[in-house]
Amino acid sequence: MRAGIRKVLVCALAFVMISVVFSIVPMDVSPDGTVILHPGYINGALSVPGETVDSGGVWAYTMPSAYQAVDTELTDGDYELTVEGGYDYRLYATALFSEEDPVLDYSSTTSIRLESRDTHVEIGETVADFDFTISPGYVDATVTVTG
Repeated sequence: MRAGIRKVLVCALAFVMISVVFSIVPMDVSPDGTVILHPGYINGALSVPGETVDSGGVWAYTMPSAYQAVDTELTDGDYELTVEGGYDYRLYATALFSEEDPVLDYSSTTSIRLESRDTHVEIGETVADFDFTISPGYVDATVTVTG
């Protein structure tokens, strides 16, 4: 008998959790079942002065994370996101750039995570020039191996 009560309680809890999720994630659905989106846009650039951003990505999340967008196909450090309008977003960015040393026949890739930033995007709005910039520091050293 206890197993039956436990099963009913688990099912009731699962129903409540699913109901809460669907109540905090508003979706417009047409009569034929098509989900209707309300786009907004965010664009800008990733820059590391003195370096060429070869690749990277920008991620945007609503709080709570009901909606998200990502752009990892950067063109010269520029990005563009299409998001669900009417929400606050937190954006994260990572820039990657490469350095080649022809003398040592060596190349390296550096990854820098830029500070997250917040913005609000209305339906149909474009948040333009939402740029991420970081000024890097450099360490120059000489290593001597003896022995």
